[in-house]
Amino acid sequence: MANLITNSLRINNADAFAKKISDEKTYIFIGRSQEWENEEAPPCTNLSDKFINQTYTDLLGIKSIPKNSTCSLAIRYNWTQGNIYDGYDSTVNMVDDRKTNNAPYIFYVLNSENNVYKCLNNANGKPSLQEPTGTPIDYIELADGYTWKYMYSIAQEDIDRYMLSGYMPIYTKYTNDGSLQWQVQEAANGGTVDFIKVVNGGSGYIASNAPAVTIEGDGTGAQGIVEINPVTRVISNIKITNHGTGYTRATVKLSGTNQSATFNVVISPKVGHGKDARLELGGTYLSIVVDFEGSEGGNLPIVEYRQTGIIKNVMTKTTMNALKINKEDSALFVAGSTIKGASSNATATVVYNDVQSGVLYYGSNTGDFTQGEKIVNNTNKLETTVESIILSTPLPAYQNALSSNDIKNPSGEFLYIVNRVKIQRTESLKETVILIISF
Repeated sequence: MANLITNSLRINNADAFAKKISDEKTYIFIGRSQEWENEEAPPCTNLSDKFINQTYTDLLGIKSIPKNSTCSLAIRYNWTQGNIYDGYDSTVNMVDDRKTNNAPYIFYVLNSENNVYKCLNNANGKPSLQEPTGTPIDYIELADGYTWKYMYSIAQEDIDRYMLSGYMPIYTKYTNDGSLQWQVQEAANGGTVDFIKVVNGGSGYIASNAPAVTIEGDGTGAQGIVEINPVTRVISNIKITNHGTGYTRATVKLSGTNQSATFNVVISPKVGHGKDARLELGGTYLSIVVDFEGSEGGNLPIVEYRQTGIIKNVMTKTTMNALKINKEDSALFVAGSTIKGASSNATATVVYNDVQSGVLYYGSNTGDFTQGEKIVNNTNKLETTVESIILSTPLPAYQNALSSNDIKNPSGEFLYIVNRVKIQRTESLKETVILIISF
């Protein structure tokens, strides 16, 4: 059975994963101090129980992923004079499909001003001689025959943090932030005739008596002018004079009896160019960037390591009593709060509040809480009911950084694992761990 994973689903998955990292305590881990069999070519990862168990064994330490540590990425293509870029083609999946030589379609570029442009017309396959510049809402038509559409600009802070040689930050705006990109999105017009590709220029046309163009389809308003090579007497181009609107299909009809030329009409996406840059350009990659500062206050070992990745639900070796309450109320009982049982008169200090499960881990208690009683937060006088009592349970990792000596082994769930060449940690230097996940 034929099936298709769409870019929309990939983007949804990337966003869901980024939200999970933001909402839940998730960590970057480092591991494996011992050498690979071939230090210059680490082995591939796999999902065998043996490999996963070894990864637990080799764990050296973890550091929490701070909020706002993720960024959506797309493949980066720098504009280079003389390159031939691919014009947008509505009949091709330009993000995923490959050309006959297995090369990707390069239909957008990053310019020297860190602006991103989509190529709508590549002058019938000629080299690009003029760099697209500026941020107009309308199309950019250059003297070299190329037509570009400004999509968005990359923020300097994202250039500094997330830009890589092969990847670039990419955005789609969901609220009006006053940016140029928002204006582009709001002005996007779907179903326009962007470009008429000359498949066969025909023969016997006369430049001084060029046929008229009629663009037929389910939209309105599109118009064009025939351009004829006076020497070869073939149609070299149809210049769009009005892009029209509302097209999902269109054909070209020429006046007169000479119908030897053939064409493909390229129509914009249903929501228009620039409406959703991530969807249009394939922004299905997620970057996660975390800095490691020396020993992180004595919590991480200064060692060499060869594995990194993402892990969640890590438990510590520390055991502690806990109360299960309504998770809707758990946010009211922050770490450091003093709680008191209404009937037992037991008191304790909240050590960690797991808002995802509604479990309060506590210490320094006097007396024993009872199931079903009300507990009161002495700080804000808010109360909730004890649903159950959990005795001597491992405390989840909630600290900013922990070494493997503090982690219950095995515990946690690996979400992503990378084998890499050796990285030597030092007390005086900062490491930046960059993970790029493809969805």
